[in-house]
Amino acid sequence: MNRHVNHRIDFSDIVDISRSGVRRAYVFMGLGVNASNLDELDSYDIENGTQFKILQENQFRAAIPQFKTEFKNWILLNTMRELVETFSRFLSSVYSNTSIVYSANQPEDVWEKYKKKVQSFEMMGVENQLKTLRKDFLILTQKEKYFKSINQFRNCVTHRGGHVEKRDLNKGRTFELLWWGIEMYAEDIEGNKMNLKHPIPDEGILIEKESRLKYRFTELTRIYQKGDIVSLSPNEVSEICFLILVATDEIMKTFSELIKSKIPMSKES
Repeated sequence: MNRHVNHRIDFSDIVDISRSGVRRAYVFMGLGVNASNLDELDSYDIENGTQFKILQENQFRAAIPQFKTEFKNWILLNTMRELVETFSRFLSSVYSNTSIVYSANQPEDVWEKYKKKVQSFEMMGVENQLKTLRKDFLILTQKEKYFKSINQFRNCVTHRGGHVEKRDLNKGRTFELLWWGIEMYAEDIEGNKMNLKHPIPDEGILIEKESRLKYRFTELTRIYQKGDIVSLSPNEVSEICFLILVATDEIMKTFSELIKSKIPMSKES
């Protein structure tokens, strides 16, 4: 007996899992980084106190500048963790909804097979989730290759406190984080290029020859050695936010086209 389902897919709700997650991560990154840079932030004691005190009041006051430096990196690393985990939830929703459509009007055992695959999918890292979406349903993004190292970065942060260990290294004995972003540069009439790396100093940059300002999308990298604690700048994290938003839109395009080819759309869709 075939399985009949009445299932509504709200594309805006699905894409918002990723978009709202990126916004949340970006806002929290900004709040945390800005706080770490405030001179007046000079105490770790919570206003109005707590029932249990783990440290005596200002016991490590002299170490506060170092704490703030580590706090800033902690904020940036956990922004990365949240970005990856949010993107994973988005991919799981895409896979689950597509599986429901593919198993509709099929024998019950077909749905049972898909249900097990959905459960397995939710346990994968984003690298394998993207690969599975592409192989099972041809739902894809051209940015897939960047998520191998981005997922590895998340694993390093989540499971090893950001400490690079042997399992993180590639054949070159380093851990290379690879992503995609914008490179701005000035190019003069002779074709010479001057990289305009963010942030631009307040006093500006002297460009001696008449030049045009240009930009291009390019691959960006950070390389870590065994024993390093991974780190990123706020600008680098913002570039990865942008990468995830682009990948989200590409996934949604192929996902929505596939679903619309499989089932009739109501006017409100």
